[in-house]
This record gives sequence, structure tokens and C-alpha cells, in this order.
Amino acid sequence: MNRKSIFENGDTCLNLKGIFKQRRKMNGRMVFEEPAFLPDRLLDYLDCCLDRFVLKERLFLSPKMSLPFLAGKLHTNRTYVSSAIHSLYGVRFNEFISVLRIEYSKKLLKIVNLDLENVASACGYLYASQFTKKFKEVEGVNPSLWRQFVMEDIEK
Repeated sequence: MNRKSIFENGDTCLNLKGIFKQRRKMNGRMVFEEPAFLPDRLLDYLDCCLDRFVLKERLFLSPKMSLPFLAGKLHTNRTYVSSAIHSLYGVRFNEFISVLRIEYSKKLLKIVNLDLENVASACGYLYASQFTKKFKEVEGVNPSLWRQFVMEDIEK
């Protein structure tokens, strides 16, 4: 199936599994896969729903995004959603949302010359300091430095 990139800028076609698989390769990190207690049919359904919300509705950019909020959107309970995210993508819910927001912020930092406060709010963070802390956690450098490295690479 040919899907649009989650950020629709046409560089690569990725679904959610592709994003997290790519991150695990980049980080050289093995993920503990616990046996899922959810039936395969339910996992497939939740995977499809999560893809839809990320690809089309971009709920991960909402500041009110939480496990109960997402479970309500999917018309299921928090336990199922949490277990599905961990089984399908190998991460906990908070890391799932953080990675998606940071990936989106990297697109904004590359394309648009926005200040960090505007990037932070566009990515669902209430405060630039919160965004900077998460960005550094996920990428290992702060967003300003990351942007500087990327701009230097583009200029070369």
C-alpha cells in the first residue's frame, strides 16, 4: 500500500511502524517485545486507527493529547491502547507521542524559519522549555543546535 508520509512533504512514505523501525535502527536499540495479550485482529484494527489519527488528523499535535483522550477517540479503553502501542511500536505511550512530535518539529525546523516558541506550540507543547527538554531527550541535542547542523549541511 502506498501511503503518504506522515508529514505529507513527499520525502518518504512511512507508516507508524516504519517511523519507529527506522528510529530503532538509527539508535541501534533493541526493543523488548512483550507478548501481546490483545488478539491479532484487535491489534490490526488499533494499528489502522492509530495510523489514521496520525496520518490524517494529527492528534499527536494536540496539547490535550493523553492516553484517555486517545482511547476515547478510538472508542476503547486505555489498557488496550497502551498495550497496542507497546506491542506494535515497541514504546510506551509518552515516548510514542514525544517521538511523533519531535519528528514533526524537525520538519518545521528544516523548512520554516520559526522561532522555537512557535515550533513548540505547533507541535503540541505548551512551553518552549518543555519542547527543548523533550527534543534533547529524543535527539541528543537541543533544537537550535540541531537546526544549525541541518542548515550547515544544506548549505554545503
